[in-house]
Amino acid sequence: MKRNHLRTPLLLLAFTCLLSGALAQPVLIPEDYRAIQTRQEISTSEVSVQDDHILNLGEFTVDNSNREEVRTFFNAIYWASNYATIDWTGSFTPFPGTGTRTFEEISPLAGDTSDLFKEAVLLRINFYRAMAGIPADIIFVDDLNQAAQMAALIMSGNDNISHFPLLAGFVNYLSADGIQGAADSNLAIGSYGPDSVDGYMQDKGSGNTAVGHRRWLLYPPMLEMGTGDVPGGEIPAEAQANTPGDSTTVRRANAIHVFSSNNFGALPDIDFPYVAFPQKGYVPYHIVYPRWSFAIDGANFSAASVSMTRDGSPIAVAIEPYDAPGLGSNSLVWVYDGLNANNSHTHAKPDSDVTYSITIDGIQNAPETSYTYNVIVFDPEASTSGENTVTTLTGPAAPEVGTATEYSVALPDFADLPGNTNVTGIRFRSFTTSSGDFIEGAESGIGDLIVSIFGSYNVIDSSFSSSGSSSFHLATDEIGTTQSITFPDAYIIGDSSTLSFQSMLRTATTTQIAKANISLDGGVSWINMFAQAGARIDGLPEETTFTEKIIDLSPYEGRSIHIQFEYDHTGGLAFPGSDSNVGWFFDDINLTGVQSMNSITTSDLITESTSIDFTPGAVGDVSLQAQGMLHDFYEMEWGAVLSVSAVENVTANDDTDSINEGSTSV
Repeated sequence: MKRNHLRTPLLLLAFTCLLSGALAQPVLIPEDYRAIQTRQEISTSEVSVQDDHILNLGEFTVDNSNREEVRTFFNAIYWASNYATIDWTGSFTPFPGTGTRTFEEISPLAGDTSDLFKEAVLLRINFYRAMAGIPADIIFVDDLNQAAQMAALIMSGNDNISHFPLLAGFVNYLSADGIQGAADSNLAIGSYGPDSVDGYMQDKGSGNTAVGHRRWLLYPPMLEMGTGDVPGGEIPAEAQANTPGDSTTVRRANAIHVFSSNNFGALPDIDFPYVAFPQKGYVPYHIVYPRWSFAIDGANFSAASVSMTRDGSPIAVAIEPYDAPGLGSNSLVWVYDGLNANNSHTHAKPDSDVTYSITIDGIQNAPETSYTYNVIVFDPEASTSGENTVTTLTGPAAPEVGTATEYSVALPDFADLPGNTNVTGIRFRSFTTSSGDFIEGAESGIGDLIVSIFGSYNVIDSSFSSSGSSSFHLATDEIGTTQSITFPDAYIIGDSSTLSFQSMLRTATTTQIAKANISLDGGVSWINMFAQAGARIDGLPEETTFTEKIIDLSPYEGRSIHIQFEYDHTGGLAFPGSDSNVGWFFDDINLTGVQSMNSITTSDLITESTSIDFTPGAVGDVSLQAQGMLHDFYEMEWGAVLSVSAVENVTANDDTDSINEGSTSV
């Protein structure tokens, strides 16, 4: 998978906010929807939703008090929405002319995105709603998707954002549907898809002190939304009156349509007496942003105060101005620990779980005047201690060829808790193994490696090598992006397995990080095993020679892993480009003490059962492995490998019709 975008200048420090995400100020609820909301709140009838032309993923829930359940939910659901490609069918040409055009002129240009991409956006929205303890069953409706798509085209085609494009002086790719879509949507420029959802939830910037985008996404009565996404690109010269003869690069854009008459009904039942973000309980550090919020519908927070501690020690709290009614539920917003909420920022990766205690006093027009709750920030790469977190198989060591043999599946402890509705089934696979040790240089080219880059550079680079003529090269060719090379095969880890490679980090800042990762769930989520950040602002290379890095994989003995090399720009200053002075070079990847997986056969989803039937097809050694599945589709980690040895079926080979008199049980 290769994503191509225009290249940025070499060896010039660039800053993320100049080239990446920005949000329009949140849009207020229209007056006509206020009337709808009032009517529906006093009505006993249910709000109906059309069941045609919709995308429905079902309803997600998560027990925030259970660390391992939150960890699994995050790893399976959040990361699963990262991998869909946009596959945009639109275009910026032919330019239709300035001013408002007809639907027929603009609709083909706005185009559409793939169903999988829309599903990824919806999955990210429902993930956040589940984490907030509110109904996480939002659907996407075609009409709302279309309006949002035409709004996103306006934003990208004018390289700017506004809920009111005509008042803002926009002239390109205008349509009545797009203009209305802009008024009814959260809007982002410089991002699209699930990344825009993250941006709305973070709500950085001086114009977003009320976290209005977050409040709309987390408004409990919401039932239906729509997404529009445009990948940016080149708009033709005739669209640029000030620069005749030149095409112009414009940024990607997103619109999430949130205003629909079905979205303002009575408040549903929710898990907590308030909607907080981060919510009470366990929260992965990736989604803890500088601005925290606390909402109760109809409450008055004008005289409220907030205090916080971190692991028992007080930390600073700065309450944002309380002057933004009409953005979902009434909310109190504050910035914690002296952070700058105008910049993109997530919580640092903690070495151990961090407990924040929050107390809010002085609330008016609410069931209580004071609330206290704890938010526990944790690293979802680290499994939960003190409980079973690995799926295991138990059963006969010598199954008979041609005979179905039952094996019991034990899922992680949280999956067996009463009321758990996330784990809906299991899958298992069988495979044979052989020595998987290998040394991988770059001389053989990309081959079947999975390459994911933003830019147009070559990841096989002859500028440097540890041995041979080439090495792998990952670089920040586009600010704020992650580049990776993933090995497609899985390997079984032994008691002395290691991964080693030769590494040379060139010019890089502290937010450009070289990483080696492993995955236990087939490449959905990744565990970082090696990380090296740059430290330069002077443009000089970090390293000029290769050094060997060695990773001990033995803690994952008996598990199956995938391997990935990643170069990540996490925000802030960066050295963009892809020449030999920047980025990360690595070579001579050496995996030892492992077994490769061959002849893999994976079952369909098995529901309402905690056992599987395995029927060997031939005599010999075979390995079995099982995993839990969330909501029938989203993968948990593959569990521990069980090795068995299939034997001949004695009964089947008996020349007589009588019952075999020897014991064949193990």
